[in-house]
Amino acid sequence: MNRIRTIYKNIFYLVSLLGRVNWVKWVWCLKNDDADLILWLQQGWSLKRVKSILLGANLLHDLALFKAFVDTGIRFKLVIGSEIGSMTGKHILYTISNEFNVFRLANHTDTLLSTIYSLEKQGNRLYPPYREALFWENKGYMHREFER
Repeated sequence: MNRIRTIYKNIFYLVSLLGRVNWVKWVWCLKNDDADLILWLQQGWSLKRVKSILLGANLLHDLALFKAFVDTGIRFKLVIGSEIGSMTGKHILYTISNEFNVFRLANHTDTLLSTIYSLEKQGNRLYPPYREALFWENKGYMHREFER
């Protein structure tokens, strides 16, 4: 029952959020292929994954960022999935999630950290940066850093 309630709640939030987007302004903000600001979405859409997407908060977080850019008139480029690999010298915003784990490896954090590290090596600034992403699901590292 909680899962159904979560899905209904997230659908309500999605519809509400999408209804508040100024779509004319969106076209203007999104038209910039040379934008320095990238909103990177890891999630691909497929019917098999709709349920898991609606149960999580990642899509809501990404859409909230998207709406904030449009509301403030910030020009950005939307990049989905693996298309991020060619980006250099950009500011990249993303949501930390297990969606990075495209191969469904047992240690999904390694895939995330490897990707973020590689993107930073290409001259990009990521938000959150590699240093902060190290804390994600890594309690050993977190405790060592807090003690230090």
